[in-house]
Amino acid sequence: FQGALNDEVEALVRDLRAAAGAVADAADSSGANVDPDAWLSKRALVGELVARWTFLIATYRAHVAAEDEVVLPAVAARVSNVAHAYELEHEAEDELFESITAALDDANRSAETLCATATSGEPSSEHVGARERLRTAVQRAARIAHATKTVLQQHLAKEAAHLVPLLNDNFTKEEQADLVERFIAGRALTVAVMD
Repeated sequence: FQGALNDEVEALVRDLRAAAGAVADAADSSGANVDPDAWLSKRALVGELVARWTFLIATYRAHVAAEDEVVLPAVAARVSNVAHAYELEHEAEDELFESITAALDDANRSAETLCATATSGEPSSEHVGARERLRTAVQRAARIAHATKTVLQQHLAKEAAHLVPLLNDNFTKEEQADLVERFIAGRALTVAVMD
């Protein structure tokens, strides 16, 4: 899970940066409008980024929910002062996720406005404003996604370095197997509810 999550977040950061560049390059240096079809491709690009982000956040939230409902309470019952720190980290991560979601929502609205206001003539002030809002929103999403990637990598490394040894030291193999079964069942249930 950790490797796949890191890979997808890294790819999303890279693709958000590329999208920001593509949006910035969509108008020529004179500021004249480009072919209206070009904005349709930018809207499709933003839609793809939103879909990927939606899947990534749903997957991670299912993981966190199962962790918070199964693993952390079990650890808290046997080891003091551990579970609460992870729960706080999950809350902080969720705030970053919400910021990325808001930026992508802004980008999506701006892309819609660009398509609705695109003409082959001189761009309207609404179109120019939407183009700038789209560029800014995608750049903001890329910056926050990069910060989120760093936070997630640190969190997952901390889990591997601290939480896994606590599980190994304080739970039998049978108890760990039970936790894994409950964790997986919790993730499946959470994903099913999100659908």
